[in-house]
Amino acid sequence: MKKLKLTSIFLITVLFFACEPATDIDSDVSDKSDRSIIQYHGLKDHSMYKSDLEKHTGLATLRSATARYHDVKAAMEDGFVPVLPCQENPDGEGGLGIPFLNQDRLDAIIDLAEPEVLFYEPQKNGRLRLIGAEPVVPIALWTEDEPPSLFGQEFHRNDKAGLYGFHMWIWKHNPDGVLAFWHADVSCEFAE
Repeated sequence: MKKLKLTSIFLITVLFFACEPATDIDSDVSDKSDRSIIQYHGLKDHSMYKSDLEKHTGLATLRSATARYHDVKAAMEDGFVPVLPCQENPDGEGGLGIPFLNQDRLDAIIDLAEPEVLFYEPQKNGRLRLIGAEPVVPIALWTEDEPPSLFGQEFHRNDKAGLYGFHMWIWKHNPDGVLAFWHADVSCEFAE
């Protein structure tokens, strides 16, 4: 038993001293939790980690903010109204579904806790399924030289609607990605 303990202590000591530190910590990293994660992953440039963390945090915020809108009546009670019929991709498969807009939220602030647009896909049973959401900014209110962006990606510009937008497919898996413009598996087959 004593030999087993000594062997374990020896192995732990060898591993501890044999391993080099994973990375040098940049002086601009002030949060202790960031430091431990950066060390653990051995990242020299933690901008990719921060970008991924921001994306996951942003998507979680958006899911939390829109969870109650699985019930389209709750969305309508909060001021969301359908602004277009069901939208399909004219150049291929997929679509957007039916966009519902909350006009009271239109401003130059990007707040994932209060998205301006919700996307619903018509279902065979006549119900609407919440599939995504979108922060939008009126082009006329955006004063920056560059278009708005999130997670390192620019919003798309819709001159016809006068809006910048950023589709986020948070409630139905999109094989093209959660931030793709069109949702590859959305259909308007059951739209009225």
